[in-house]
Amino acid sequence: MKRLIPFVLGLFSLSQNASGMDTPESLVKSFQADYLSWNNHALKVDSAHASIKAMELAEESYKKLLSKYTLPGFKGEPIAYGSEPAHDPQKENIISSAINGDNAIVRTEFPKPYYSPIYEYHLVKAQGRWYLNQVYLVDDEGHYPGL
Repeated sequence: MKRLIPFVLGLFSLSQNASGMDTPESLVKSFQADYLSWNNHALKVDSAHASIKAMELAEESYKKLLSKYTLPGFKGEPIAYGSEPAHDPQKENIISSAINGDNAIVRTEFPKPYYSPIYEYHLVKAQGRWYLNQVYLVDDEGHYPGL
């Protein structure tokens, strides 16, 4: 149990305040950074614990991550993490942003040598700040939820 506490505490030294949430773009960049941190910690825990326990810890910490960026009651997709994270603020570039009232869509591209995924971050403004509704992987076939 003592080994689990640093994982949870280290991962969520993330700020719980609304700084970085005042524009759709800043929220997206903040989410990318926190997602990358979560992914990297999940990999460390995965290598240090039995797979069932590691998955439980990763799911618990992902729920906490989502609670920072989504409205109460949001139910996310099943988690996935790996050596090549889906989001990284140093590599994933914002390619467009559009605000329509209290809704926004921020499109990003994550350039990679073999495949450059496009993501659409769908946001809603509520209670004076932006929240994620969903993050879609976008390709020629459609939009695939991934949050």
